[in-house]
Amino acid sequence: MRRQLGQQLDQVGTGELAARIDELSRQNAELTAERDALTRGKAEWEEKLAEAEEDRDAARASLRRMMRRENTNPDVPEAG
Repeated sequence: MRRQLGQQLDQVGTGELAARIDELSRQNAELTAERDALTRGKAEWEEKLAEAEEDRDAARASLRRMMRRENTNPDVPEAG
């Protein structure tokens, strides 16, 4: 009787453990998918940031050229 009761308790525990393992596996898959999506999103934002920095640097260089031109030839009207 004790053996049978022990086996029954072990089986109940095994079933609960299997359910918990399934739940943890599901959560792991969800978190992995979320991490992958966030990694892709981060890469996209980094690319956009690099483009914005390039645009900013180009605008600064253009402004410097314009200011130099204005400072060296103040009497020459600008085109445009």
